[in-house]
Amino acid sequence: MASRVIVIDSSVAVKWFLSETQSAEALNILGGFMADNLSLLAPDIIYAELGDVMWQRLRRNILRPVVSQQFVAKHSKP
Repeated sequence: MASRVIVIDSSVAVKWFLSETQSAEALNILGGFMADNLSLLAPDIIYAELGDVMWQRLRRNILRPVVSQQFVAKHSKP
């Protein structure tokens, strides 16, 4: 059982999917969770927030449409 709890938001979670500044640190957090060394808490709206981040990156031509579509298809609830 994990002894530490970290609260994350979309600014951390998006770095798990897109290469950005501090992605390595965000991936270390994810790795700690996967190794059961820490627990993660996130707001209920994190999926909506991640979708909004993808939408904003798409609108700014930072993200290609296919990448955004793949992310939404993979992480949307049926």
